Amino acid sequence: MYKRLLLLNGLATLTVPFYHAAAEGLATMFQKTNAYLPVVTPNYDALGTPVYFITIFIRQLVGFAIPAFLLVSGFFVAFSSRSAQGTLSWKIVFSRIRQLLPPFLIWTAISFALQLKWPENLSSIFRPYYYIPLVIQLYLLSPLILPLARRRPVLLLVLASAFLLIDYTTNYAAVLTNSPAWVKQLERLMPIWLFPARSLYYVLGMLLGLNIERAGAWLVRRRRWLLGGAFVTAILTCVEYVLVDYYSSLIWIGSNFSGLSRVVFSILFVLAILADDRLLTRFQMQLNEIGVRSLGVYLMNSPAIYILASLMYHFTPQWLGNQFLYQTILVAFGLGLPLAGMWLVRKSPLRPAYRLLFG
Repeated sequence: MYKRLLLLNGLATLTVPFYHAAAEGLATMFQKTNAYLPVVTPNYDALGTPVYFITIFIRQLVGFAIPAFLLVSGFFVAFSSRSAQGTLSWKIVFSRIRQLLPPFLIWTAISFALQLKWPENLSSIFRPYYYIPLVIQLYLLSPLILPLARRRPVLLLVLASAFLLIDYTTNYAAVLTNSPAWVKQLERLMPIWLFPARSLYYVLGMLLGLNIERAGAWLVRRRRWLLGGAFVTAILTCVEYVLVDYYSSLIWIGSNFSGLSRVVFSILFVLAILADDRLLTRFQMQLNEIGVRSLGVYLMNSPAIYILASLMYHFTPQWLGNQFLYQTILVAFGLGLPLAGMWLVRKSPLRPAYRLLFG
């Protein structure tokens, strides 16, 4: 199970630049169309084109990365408690937080500096790298969640699922209606970086960590069903997105709408990887190398893609019209620059600052 989790973490890390590159590609299609076509922006002529659907499909598929990171985090917290006679010490909790907090603060400041703006509110600070404040909250709650995970796992799953459903209800209501006051209030109460809405993945990881042998055997027996379910729900993620977009009162629902199908797909796909590591064994060395640098890639890829996209908008605008070329370049840069940057810091006099920058 441990080896499979490392492979999963590496695969999730690898897909993060794809997620952000797809978002930038969609923004270019609609918000920066005037860079390569004589039109006024925003321009939605690309809606319904093959390249649009392919980009949406990519973004929906690689959206499993944050769920995978949360599941892996929950697993290792629970595993740590097993090795500590069933308890989770605050020393372990705070050591993990200390590893995350300095890089989060540094790269959040860098992100705002690149955009030449000040944060508007607390949510604007937490949202760009929302995984980190989210997992910090879950770490702090872990000593309280773990006893419930041991004694009442079904109740814990039901509670986590209920919070997730509430969050997605507001997501649907915001795009399928004119956003009544109660929807806006719920959206304010459950931002993406607040723990209840995404706690299900962390809880699943905890339950796996507490029941490694039984969970591992269960996953192996059902690996074909899990893989088949992941394949079906991967298709449903796009079908759902297109249907919601069609029935929405908005011109376009935007790239941040994910839908419930993606939740199911993310869970099934992650479990399928954990059930059968043969899916990734051929790339074990490469994925492990990327996986151990997951935090650095997560933090650096977004600024890297933002910088390159801005440069290409000004100096090679004609390339923006070729989405395959454009997004391929962004993905390569979004992965390559963080890996190269971490390597240079390790090999330079800046090495003592490595943990502050990349955890």
